[in-house]
Amino acid sequence: MKKINRLTKFFVVLLTLVSLNLVALAKNEVKELVCEYHSNPLGIDVVQPRLSWKLFSSENEVMQVAYEIRVADSPAKLKSKNLIWSTGKVNSSQSVNVVYGGTALVSMQQLYWQVRVWNNKNKRTAWSEPASWEMGILDSDLWKASWITSDSDQGNKELRPSPYVRKDFSSKKKISSARVYVTALGLYELFLNGQKVSTDLFTPGWTSYKNRIQYQTYDVTSMLKEKNTIGAILGDGWYRGNIGWGGNNYFGKKQALLCQLQINYTDGTSETILSDNSWKATAGPILFSDIYNGETYDAGKEMPGWAKPGFDDSKWGKVSILDHSKKILIAPQGEVVKAIEEIKPIKILTTPKGETVFDMGQNMVGWVKLTVNGKKGDRVTLKFAEVLDKDGNFYTDNLRKAKSTDVYILKGEGEEVFEPHFTFHGFRFLKLEGLPAQPTLNQVTGIVIHSDMTPTGSFTCSDPMINQLQHNIQWGQKGNFLDIPTDCPQRDERLGWTGDAQVFSMTAAFNFDVAPFYTKWMRDVAADQLTNGLVPHVIPDVLNGDGGSTAWADVALIVPWTTYLAYGDKRILEVQYSSMKGWVEYMKNRAGDDNLWIGDNHFGDWLACATTNSDAGVTDLKHCAKALEAMQRLQMPLLVHGEVTNAEIDVFDREKVFIDRILIPLLKDYPELKLIFEHITTKEAVDFVLNSAAHIAATITPHHLLLNRNDLLVGGIHPHNYCLPVLKRNTHQQALIEAATSGNAKFFLGTDSAPHTQNTKENGCGCAGIYSSHAAIELYAEVFEAANSLDKLEGFASHFGADFYQLSRNSKTITLKKTPWLVPEHYTFVDQNLVPMRAGQEIQWSVIN
Repeated sequence: MKKINRLTKFFVVLLTLVSLNLVALAKNEVKELVCEYHSNPLGIDVVQPRLSWKLFSSENEVMQVAYEIRVADSPAKLKSKNLIWSTGKVNSSQSVNVVYGGTALVSMQQLYWQVRVWNNKNKRTAWSEPASWEMGILDSDLWKASWITSDSDQGNKELRPSPYVRKDFSSKKKISSARVYVTALGLYELFLNGQKVSTDLFTPGWTSYKNRIQYQTYDVTSMLKEKNTIGAILGDGWYRGNIGWGGNNYFGKKQALLCQLQINYTDGTSETILSDNSWKATAGPILFSDIYNGETYDAGKEMPGWAKPGFDDSKWGKVSILDHSKKILIAPQGEVVKAIEEIKPIKILTTPKGETVFDMGQNMVGWVKLTVNGKKGDRVTLKFAEVLDKDGNFYTDNLRKAKSTDVYILKGEGEEVFEPHFTFHGFRFLKLEGLPAQPTLNQVTGIVIHSDMTPTGSFTCSDPMINQLQHNIQWGQKGNFLDIPTDCPQRDERLGWTGDAQVFSMTAAFNFDVAPFYTKWMRDVAADQLTNGLVPHVIPDVLNGDGGSTAWADVALIVPWTTYLAYGDKRILEVQYSSMKGWVEYMKNRAGDDNLWIGDNHFGDWLACATTNSDAGVTDLKHCAKALEAMQRLQMPLLVHGEVTNAEIDVFDREKVFIDRILIPLLKDYPELKLIFEHITTKEAVDFVLNSAAHIAATITPHHLLLNRNDLLVGGIHPHNYCLPVLKRNTHQQALIEAATSGNAKFFLGTDSAPHTQNTKENGCGCAGIYSSHAAIELYAEVFEAANSLDKLEGFASHFGADFYQLSRNSKTITLKKTPWLVPEHYTFVDQNLVPMRAGQEIQWSVIN
């Protein structure tokens, strides 16, 4: 017994020592330092940048209780007393968007910073590894470069070849640092000594060009030599290419480059290389390049070494100086577009018409990299499509006027590789014409591009169909988040529709880090907003100010609010406050004293119900009840602006406004609503409608809970995130089921094309899927589950440009019938197998138990 006791004591001591050692080895450290949502950013123009970091610990239940930040102008000075800013110890758990509070920052200034924190276990971390940020050009007078343009390409409506511009220069001293500041009217690719300066795509990005043009900053220190050449290729892009059904030249007629290279030498001197009239220009192998229509590239016109020293440019022409403002130049705040991943085709099809078609197996946005051998002058045509028609042939009618065609003309020098420069396509299928030999799968690689957003959320469950829906939603976001949030990536549109963007914003924030993306785009919302507060339908505005639709223009409030909720970002509320207030004031003025906005043009819910007319929404557009919830919901302006008074807040008496101005008129026009309101208290009804953040007006408000005659409608593209929480609470869920089981119920599932989005392997990078939300996933699951006890379940969903589907339940199967409308064929799942879905065909699933 004594031996056992000794052993027990030994193990207790041993465990104690091990525990103490584990505590001693416990690691707490600060990592992933970011400034203005970016890691070590170059060329920012935020004069009070915000700093964020993460605390990592090998222990459980550890949190920050205090922090200390120090900032200096060199890594060495961080350890000295010669600091630019030090917070001292700050008792706070805040680790996101801590505002820099040091001395005023100046143009091109580089700063280094560290942070350490104290945790709730009374432990202090070591200082983090240094991070940095660098200021851009804060004063427009510091732009000494000139806008330069080439006359060779201007005004040619047919070819519009991309100009190449270049300049040779020397730098004989030892270099300490070099930065190039560059932008364009149009798009640019910048080269230094034959190498691309960056992998960024579609720079300088799409903004409200009349008000804001971004410039990029790149560190080119390691790229410079004694003899150097700087050069660029320019493309039409959004600036003067086809855009918004209005043809070319919406923002301007001439492409131009602005480039300023700042070289700092170790002896303390500096030199600046500027774009000016000493540069030379010519047309090159890019004969035509347009975002909607594609690119034509003649490899026989290539100029090897054009961006390297020693190239003979004696036959090149001179550039011209273009008088264009430099006061509207801004540093980027969003995410750059990158080539993110590659996809290989899964098979080569020969269609009934004899077409050679590559199936990428996945709807994607980007282009293909083509590898080909042939003779000089051989012409290979690449055409892009999302679907095949009912006979299995290549189908592009849904692209409307967009040609989506690339052409490559071979130079005949062995294996050649082609990738376009200034265009992108939304597609799954690629048709190749003019191939010199039989095609092979390894000839083609799909290059997927989108804004370089960091993934932040994921969702999986036991049901493959719902997982497929989530997959579609994520790919829908990737395909439509290309510098701006677009409605589609394939046809002759690809515009920043505000209604699409606002309704998807919370789901977008779940899937990816979109704070910088929305920060950039919302500035353009404010820039293009009219002085009377009207918000255009698309941002950047290419529809000449057409706008002012409820729910669509609500983007001015909803996206900043969503960004605040998701990221705790108060600054976006500060910056956008005037825009928010302007839109609410516009609606108040249009609605009048009774707060009923009757008149003007609105899109309604933009979804059809029980009709094949895709753009016939269920909402009566003459009945637009204006909800004053917008500014009431946004009480946070009190935190950031002293201009909001108690009197202003009193105006937004939610319950009184709801009862007097919305509920009573709705019950008068729609007495069937009483069925629902019997199950919902006034407070819940107020929360339901007024807190719905999407529906300052009643193209949306009525149909949130609209019992349209004998039909329960749960739909429209907007209400998923807002109506479901109320309908699903306790007795309200039962009321929903009771109404649905009344024998004449229609569920309006309310995504762009509900069954298609749920079940097709085409992943929603087109219209389908962009409106889907995580609330929609939940609704799908419950609808299919509820079908076990329902005698009949019918659902309708459609959208302009998508298909019309009918969903019905019979016995233990659910039947999906595809009614022919625009696109003759899609693919769908049957027992987890992908099969073609043809017009009028019925497909059955087992009910989800």
